[in-house]
Amino acid sequence: LDHQNWFGMDDNLGPVAVSIRRERLDPSDSSGQYQYRLLIRTSELLTLRGSVLEEAIPNLKSPSNSKTMNTKEVLEYVAPEIQLPW
Repeated sequence: LDHQNWFGMDDNLGPVAVSIRRERLDPSDSSGQYQYRLLIRTSELLTLRGSVLEEAIPNLKSPSNSKTMNTKEVLEYVAPEIQLPW
């Protein structure tokens, strides 16, 4: 399990906090199917929660190991309206 928190300023939304976690769908299955769980908070106290299968994200590079996350690509796919400086 891996977890990251990102904080930034969006021109339209103001301060934004993003929590992202990559986890194996079935811990007992070694096939390597993963999902990303996200929590996005804005200054308007709006909280968005969701998850997306790793295989559903187009053009996603295969992680070199199970601890690697494609944070930028996942966030661009799930919430393209958020423009954080990378």
